[in-house]
Amino acid sequence: MTEKQVEQLLKKRIEKEIPGARCMKWVCPGYNGVPDRIILLPGGRVVFAEVKKPGEKPRQTQQFMHDRLRRIGFTVLGCVDGPSAVAEAVEICRAAVAGWLHGRGGGGEDPREEGGDDQ
Repeated sequence: MTEKQVEQLLKKRIEKEIPGARCMKWVCPGYNGVPDRIILLPGGRVVFAEVKKPGEKPRQTQQFMHDRLRRIGFTVLGCVDGPSAVAEAVEICRAAVAGWLHGRGGGGEDPREEGGDDQ
């Protein structure tokens, strides 16, 4: 599976399975290492996702940017690298929407990670 195929699967599943959600390619001129996708969720929730082909890890500049975004309160999925990681990402986004619907806050870190380190 290529990175592009993982990215297409993530977009398709997020937009199909979470009503009102949008999974957009994020290009940010002047900033290196920004995550590949910005996921906009109902209730104004935002989740960032770094997409990789299976077995590939984020570069150091990407890890730096992920940490920077987490420090200011955003949820960053540090390595969405295949179908099972896409399924996890969908569940994390669903939980973010459910938390908003039930008046709970959340996030900042990648809920899949222990201690905030990238996988």
